[in-house]
Amino acid sequence: PRSTLFPYTTLFRSVIGNTDNVADIVAAARALLGELAQQRASIIETPELTELVESALKTGWAAKSSGSGGGDCGIAVGPAGRDDRELERAWISANIRPLPLRVSPRGQKILTDSARPTDPRDSA
Repeated sequence: PRSTLFPYTTLFRSVIGNTDNVADIVAAARALLGELAQQRASIIETPELTELVESALKTGWAAKSSGSGGGDCGIAVGPAGRDDRELERAWISANIRPLPLRVSPRGQKILTDSARPTDPRDSA
C-alpha cells in the first residue's frame, strides 16, 4: 500500500526547478494536508490558520499551514519584490502576528540525494 504522504512528497519534488507555479503547488499542498486531516480525523488547519490563508489569498499571496499543525504556524509566499505591507495589515487586523522572516540571500537548497547538508554553512 502507498503511504498517505506519497502525494505530498511527490508534489514537493515537482517544485525542483519550477518556480513559475509555486502558488498552485502551495494550494495543492494545502489541499493534501486537508485530505490527510480528514483521513486521520484530526485538525491541521485551525480556524485561525484558515483566516491566515484566506487573508493571504485575498492580498495576492499563496499560503498554507506550516509546522506540525494544530494552529500555531502558517506561511505565505509571493514573487520576489512583492510588497508585503497589505498582507501584514490584513493579518494584524485578524489578530495574526506576522514574523519578520525572509528567504536567505543564498536562496533555497533542495537536497535530493542525501539527508545531510552538502554546504557546511547549512549545518549550523
